[in-house]
Amino acid sequence: MKGHFAQGASVTGLDTSLALDVSGTWGAMFCHEIDDDAKAVLCLEFIFENFFLSGRQIGLSSQPDTYNETYQQLTPFDGFKTYADSAGGYSGSPDSVWMEGTWGALAAYLRLAGNADLQAYFNANYAGGLGAFLARLAQSMGIVGSTTGDGVLSFSLGARALPWEFSVRKTIASTAWFWITGTRNDVIFTSTSSGLLGRPCLKIPQGVQQTIRQLDGQSSIGALELETTDSGGYMTALVSKGKLEGRKLTLRVGYPGMNSSDFVTVATQEIESIQGLPGLTGYTLICRDLTRTAKTKIFLRGDDGFAVSHHHAYTLLANPMDVLLMVFQNELGMGQSASLPQSSWRIYDPAQWDSAATSNPTLIRANPGVDVETILAYRNDIFAGCMLEFNFQQPVEAKQFLEYEIFKALGGYLIVLADGRLSPRFFIPPYSFMNLFAFNERNITLLPGITRQPIINQVTYRLDYDGSKFQQELLFLDAPSLEQYGLAGQDIIESKGLRSARGGASLAGLTASRIFRRYSGLDPVKGSPRGGAPTSAITAQYLTMTVEAGDFALLSHPLVPNFETGRRGVFNQIVEIINKQPNYANGTMGYQLLDSGWMSSKFLSRIAPSGTPAFATASSTQRTRYAFLADNSTREFSDGTAAKTIF
Repeated sequence: MKGHFAQGASVTGLDTSLALDVSGTWGAMFCHEIDDDAKAVLCLEFIFENFFLSGRQIGLSSQPDTYNETYQQLTPFDGFKTYADSAGGYSGSPDSVWMEGTWGALAAYLRLAGNADLQAYFNANYAGGLGAFLARLAQSMGIVGSTTGDGVLSFSLGARALPWEFSVRKTIASTAWFWITGTRNDVIFTSTSSGLLGRPCLKIPQGVQQTIRQLDGQSSIGALELETTDSGGYMTALVSKGKLEGRKLTLRVGYPGMNSSDFVTVATQEIESIQGLPGLTGYTLICRDLTRTAKTKIFLRGDDGFAVSHHHAYTLLANPMDVLLMVFQNELGMGQSASLPQSSWRIYDPAQWDSAATSNPTLIRANPGVDVETILAYRNDIFAGCMLEFNFQQPVEAKQFLEYEIFKALGGYLIVLADGRLSPRFFIPPYSFMNLFAFNERNITLLPGITRQPIINQVTYRLDYDGSKFQQELLFLDAPSLEQYGLAGQDIIESKGLRSARGGASLAGLTASRIFRRYSGLDPVKGSPRGGAPTSAITAQYLTMTVEAGDFALLSHPLVPNFETGRRGVFNQIVEIINKQPNYANGTMGYQLLDSGWMSSKFLSRIAPSGTPAFATASSTQRTRYAFLADNSTREFSDGTAAKTIF
């Protein structure tokens, strides 16, 4: 006989009885783990020759020793039996497919699927080779699984007489082995697959944390470290010759039975480096978010092609959102074809928009690295007509330029979406609070914790930069907060692109007002003191993973302190997600939710197009959608309703 393990050993010698798990399945896994694949292959060849059954069915029977009046499966399937006859061992062993053992055998074969000797054996002994054998085995287990619909049977044939004690029923052991084998991350197969191949096993990683620092115009996202085993040498082949470094990597999650196309993308990063695990058992993939490319110098040359310097300045006058698009597409090359030299890149020109501002042939509109549509929405709405003017006398670092000159100056920040695209967010309410994700007792798993944000009641803006210093300094104060707390905290904002002549003072005032709304320490609706803005730290269920950092959401919980009423309990409190920390191993998601209740009294309105009637005769839809003039003294519209205010 081929090499295999004995069932046991004692002082009298070996137990020569043949059992599937001991003789082959567990034996093969053990040999594989101690790096003796030669013996592992022999074990798998042995159980194929001595335990494999094909063309089996599950039939009804009223006979006492084979009793089964519950389950029937007439579609033929294959599998492995529990015992085999041998001299000095079992005799008359039933030809009953053992589901638990078959799933275990499938796991063992998959671990050795990349072994050349095992492949050669099946090429010679099974039509279609090892891939076809494993595909048929998986298909067979699917056939058996369909027999019950909600559990895995133990055996295909009852054999109740001693020593067998087989019965056709659902058991925990067989179902557990189904999950152990069927949910392995290194198993890739579908019902239509012609072959099953071993793939590297991904260990459950630590989730990537993303944190927003609103007052700094910044967000940070952690590195993603993925550990993979490499039992079949698949990863070694991928890692060799630098094939993976610099490649984009997408981490997706799903559940058994789902199509892979339905898996949810939870992180997209770029592979920075690869390290071998101790004992050469696998590899660690160290990945970084795609914003690391923003740490390069930009505006190296002016429109005329000459280098930017003190003697050859470059002036840029554009809408702030157009500046974002120019930096991403023209300077950093995001969305450009990797096969093209920089001289052949498509250069975004804001002047090329058509009269309706719906089409621009120079813009890479479907950009895999940039959330272009969100940028355009800001460009055409709240920042329509805004202009920044920069005078570059030397190149600047892209990340620092965007954070300080665009986002901090205008009250925003840049986040990384799950699909890897860069997307802007600004201190404004959404157009609608309908369909926001709701955090509540049903999906919050632990009692929330509360922290307080610092109080900011003074904002200093510096603008009108002349090349050496800022010519203008504006001081904005929140008088009620100063009266309540004194000078609690201040924020200093400098922007070399803001110009008084181009509405810079108005932009500064709007941003300062939005900062006070968040951080003045006063209730944003009633004006009563409440201290620093509350931030709820919650742990929620795994299924909340689709919520992104920077999103608005609703928070309801009976135990969260309500600093407006002085009691516990909040209902549909508007919050902004400023921190997201997945914990994939525990199946939970951690969030920090900034109280943004001030937005409940604010409504974004658009400038009314030509032909819109006055407020008194406008429709309810028009009144909601557009801005109208109101009485400055009463701050009411002509029908007595409260006006929508800018500040």
